[in-house]
Amino acid sequence: MHDLDRLEARYYVGVTVSDEPGVLASIPRALGDHGVSIAAVTQKECNADVRAAELVITMHGAREGAMREARLVMERLSSVTRADSFRRAEGLANGR
Repeated sequence: MHDLDRLEARYYVGVTVSDEPGVLASIPRALGDHGVSIAAVTQKECNADVRAAELVITMHGAREGAMREARLVMERLSSVTRADSFRRAEGLANGR
């Protein structure tokens, strides 16, 4: 395991998903399966014509390696159309 994999921080994730039943549950499942705990989720409707929605998720403290693995899983989900915003949330308290 690399040192960066062990780095623990809060993370911010932005993904665009298909706006259909069950999609919202698939993202937290991918995170939870890698030991990543969600602090907050906001769903913004982006485009009703193409039935897409943007999810903005803030995590409690999580290891970089766990976030990387969860991102790979989320990017492979058929409901995820874009997953390009995975950042450490600098300045947020690291805790629950």
